[in-house]
Amino acid sequence: MNENFLKRRSLLAAELKASGYDACIFVPGPNFLYYTGLRFNLMERPTFLAITDMGEILGVMPELERQMWHAAEPDANVFYWQDSDGYDGAVAELAEAL
Repeated sequence: MNENFLKRRSLLAAELKASGYDACIFVPGPNFLYYTGLRFNLMERPTFLAITDMGEILGVMPELERQMWHAAEPDANVFYWQDSDGYDGAVAELAEAL
């Protein structure tokens, strides 16, 4: 993992903690890219990145993005979903983890 991304996430975690927030959730776009270096297109398939006040990385990702995501963030706690199953279960798992 690139040092810049780790530093950015660490600063965000500290800011979240100081502000009294538990986590911040991002969808694909400039902020997602800023904290991960990954360029995902905003699409109809729900894709979320959560960074907690403890610096933990969680996500909801379509199964088709597993390989790219795991290569970039192997230690993240990610809940994958497939079109055939829908994303409700993955989103519920993320909510429970948070």
